[in-house]
This record gives sequence, structure tokens and C-alpha cells, in this order.
Amino acid sequence: MFHAGGTSALDDASPLSHCFRDVHVVAQNMNVLPLFYESVGRVLLGLDSGTPLI
Repeated sequence: MFHAGGTSALDDASPLSHCFRDVHVVAQNMNVLPLFYESVGRVLLGLDSGTPLI
């Protein structure tokens, strides 16, 4: 939808702009939750993540 909205979607007053930012903030926050530190460490060590999410 953001791409379909064209340049008007870039306007701060646009509902599409708000949705685009909200989606990206959620995705970024999930990556830094302490809950995922162990899973990420396991993957970096070549082990199974231990969760179905990663």
C-alpha cells in the first residue's frame, strides 16, 4: 500500500506514512528484546535456535 500511495504516502500527515513507520518500529524492537538474546547466541554458535521464530 505504501508503494501504491506514491509520494503522497511520504507526507507525515498521511495514514500510510504512520502505518509504514509503525510496522518498521515493531520489527526493529522485536530484534533487540532480551528474550531473543539467547536464541541469537545459539544461532551464532551454530546451534538450533530453540524457538520456532528464528
